[in-house]
Amino acid sequence: MQVRGTTTGREGERAWVADIPRLVLFVAHEFTSDIRSYVELEVEHSLSCASCPGAAELEQAYLEWNVAGRTLGLRAGLVLVPMGIINQWHEPPVFHGVVRPKVETVVIPSTWREIAIGAFGQPLDWLRFEAYAMTGLDPLGFRAGGLAGGRQSGGLARANAWAGVARVEAEPLLGVIAGASVYASDAGPNGDGKFFLRDGTPVDLTIPVIGWSLDARWRRSGIEARALFAQWHVPEARALMVSFNASGAPNFIDPTSPIGSRIRGGYVEAAYDVLRPLGLGHELLPFARLEAYDTQSAVPEGFAANASYGVRELTLGASYRPTQGVVLKADYQLRDRTLGFDQTQLNVGLGFMY
Repeated sequence: MQVRGTTTGREGERAWVADIPRLVLFVAHEFTSDIRSYVELEVEHSLSCASCPGAAELEQAYLEWNVAGRTLGLRAGLVLVPMGIINQWHEPPVFHGVVRPKVETVVIPSTWREIAIGAFGQPLDWLRFEAYAMTGLDPLGFRAGGLAGGRQSGGLARANAWAGVARVEAEPLLGVIAGASVYASDAGPNGDGKFFLRDGTPVDLTIPVIGWSLDARWRRSGIEARALFAQWHVPEARALMVSFNASGAPNFIDPTSPIGSRIRGGYVEAAYDVLRPLGLGHELLPFARLEAYDTQSAVPEGFAANASYGVRELTLGASYRPTQGVVLKADYQLRDRTLGFDQTQLNVGLGFMY
C-alpha cells in the first residue's frame, strides 16, 4: 500500500494518491530434487479491465533444471532480466523508499522480463552467474524517456531479434555483494517491417542496443548501503528518428524529444539500524539516497537534447521492520530537473512478503 503526495513547482498544490501498486502471488513446485518451476502472477493497481488503471500479468514463469548441482543449471521461460539490483529483487521489504529508485525504473526499466533460455549457477561459494538468450526489445517502443516502452514481457513478443544478457555476482563476505551485468542486441528486426524511407521504400534498420551496469550492496552490523551505475548506448538512434511508417508518417513525431543515443544514471544509498544496539529484534533504518539520471545524456546528430530529462533526486526517509518480511516506510523526495518545474514528494507505504 502506498500514499503519495506530489507538489510540482513552488506554487503547486500537493496532489495525493492512494494505491496498492502491486500484489504478487508466488507458486513454486518441485518435480524432483533437480527440476522445479517458479511462477509469479501480478495484479497492479487493484483492478484489471479495459477501462481500469491496473493489469493482471505474469511476472515470472519458468522451469529450471540443476544439471550439475548448484554449479550449473538450465532455465527457460519468462525470466527477469538480470540487470541491476531492483529488477530481480524488488519486494517492498528488500529496498528502502516507498517507491523504487528512479534509476532502476527509468534507466533500467524495472520490472523487465522476457522469454529466455539460458544457464545459471554458483561454481564457487562466493561466485554466482546467469546468462541468457532472450527476446529483444521492440525499437518502436523507444521514447525520449528511455527504453521501457520497448519491453515485450512475453506477450506475443516479436522474436525476430534476440538479446544476449549476462550477470556475475561476487559475495566475498556474507552480506557484501558486487555485481556486473551486460546486455547486447540488434533490435532492428523486431521493428517487424514497419520502417520506411520518406518515399515509401521499405528499409531494414540495424538498431544495436548495448547496456551495462555495475552495483554493490552491503548489509552487515546494522549498516545497509547500495551503489549502482547503468548506461545504455543506442548508436543508431538517428535512423529511428528519421524513419517513416507505411502511411508516410514519421514513426517518431516529436523532434524536440529525440530518443537518446546514450542513457545513463546512478545512485548511492546508505541506512543504519538505530535499534540494533538495543537488541529488540525490530529494525528502524533512517536512510538517504542520492540519484542522478538522464535519458538524453547524448542524442543523435542533428537533434538537440531536451534538458528536462536530466534529473537529480534526493530521498530521505526511514524503514521500520517489526519482523523480517514486513515493512512500514516513509520518505520525502526532492526532484531537481535541469529544465522545468522541480518536484517534492511525500510517501508513506506498507509492504510485506512471505
